[in-house]
Amino acid sequence: MIFLTELIYITKNKKGISPLIAAVLLIAFTMGIAAILTTWITSFTTTQKEKTQVFEEKIECAYMNLRADSDYARLNTTNYIFQDYIVNTGSVDVEITKFVVWVDDVPIIPVVMTNITHIAKGTGETININLSNVLKDGGELTQVKFETRCDAAYTTLWKPVSGWSRLTHTISASDISGTA
Repeated sequence: MIFLTELIYITKNKKGISPLIAAVLLIAFTMGIAAILTTWITSFTTTQKEKTQVFEEKIECAYMNLRADSDYARLNTTNYIFQDYIVNTGSVDVEITKFVVWVDDVPIIPVVMTNITHIAKGTGETININLSNVLKDGGELTQVKFETRCDAAYTTLWKPVSGWSRLTHTISASDISGTA
């Protein structure tokens, strides 16, 4: 019976937390949840924005199309300057950012253009590249590939059966787009 009396005494004298402390705890709990949700939403939004940018770039790349003019392609065999006219047949502007040359049918490491060539849609540009470093020791230029920032947007020229046309005029150093 003593046990029951003590239990009744404890439950009668037990008090709850004050309304002020309850309000403070409720506000603190709410702010904690808000902070967690804010962090998650910020992270989620940033991730979605990055994915959107990647998809926008892929969509833009799908509208890129280039054509190299094989009749215009010329090689100066004295100073090893290669010149060609690239036409943008796509529906967006493009930038030629790098090129790859094949010497004796062996590809040389892609070279980033020192002067990026911008080609507006529906227009063309002459591109001059200095190949003296790869052709000075001999070898035959067999192929040239001009690339954009998009992997699928490029144009390639193969050496014509009759050989490259000869480039007879001098090209100034400022007109060189890249050097291999």
